[in-house]
Amino acid sequence: MPNSLSQRQQVTCPDTKRNFMFDVWIVIDRDERPDLIEKARDSTLHQVISPFSKRVIANIDAPLLILQINLT
Repeated sequence: MPNSLSQRQQVTCPDTKRNFMFDVWIVIDRDERPDLIEKARDSTLHQVISPFSKRVIANIDAPLLILQINLT
């Protein structure tokens, strides 16, 4: 069972008025999802990009827990 956890939120593109789903990551296991760790480092993890207009439409302010289970 994965340790990483996200909550899906419905978002509306302001340009096209079309809805889409966005994963808001709450817990990230460093070993499971190194791709998400990189996004957290460069502050794009919770940046909502519309799949329709291809532009950033929001930055979601959400808590984030990063698990580092294997510290070896």
